[in-house]
Amino acid sequence: MNYELSDELKSFFKQSTKQLIMPDVVTGSEVQFNKEQVESILPQRDPFLLIDRIKKINLTERCAIAEYDLHHANDVLAGHFPYYPIWPGVLQIEAIGQTGAFAGLITHHQPSLNCYITYVCGAQFISPITNVDGKVEMRSCFFEDGMFFIVIGQCIYENRICSVAAVKGLLHEQGKAL
Repeated sequence: MNYELSDELKSFFKQSTKQLIMPDVVTGSEVQFNKEQVESILPQRDPFLLIDRIKKINLTERCAIAEYDLHHANDVLAGHFPYYPIWPGVLQIEAIGQTGAFAGLITHHQPSLNCYITYVCGAQFISPITNVDGKVEMRSCFFEDGMFFIVIGQCIYENRICSVAAVKGLLHEQGKAL
């Protein structure tokens, strides 16, 4: 774990390896978004948009639960690895980041605002994601850090936490130079 995180966020990251970030219990203000609505917020598009739907979002806590159908990744899984396909860790980190970025951007109400991941603070791969016919769930939270943001999230597959990642990024207005 990198030391770019506050002690509170380090603790949140560590906790995330053991328990779900957003319990399935209904809490706070929650809404759902389909893929078209996700595309209206995030800049990624297929094949690199790793969210098919937002199942739940807590706008107060800036946490979201998203889902991705792994059959979209058949080409990647065919080569990583033949006879034992594993969804790559780098894509798990990206999916966690996209889910958290959605949670953050939806609460800003600024259509011209965008998020760019600039740093992976830490990641743990606990269990491989292997079934090409399954669905993976991402649970992520967005934390403001000045002009930067931090996302901490999980990939859950077959009811188990498979990976946890913390990424740092930049909030940026579209059309302006970085």
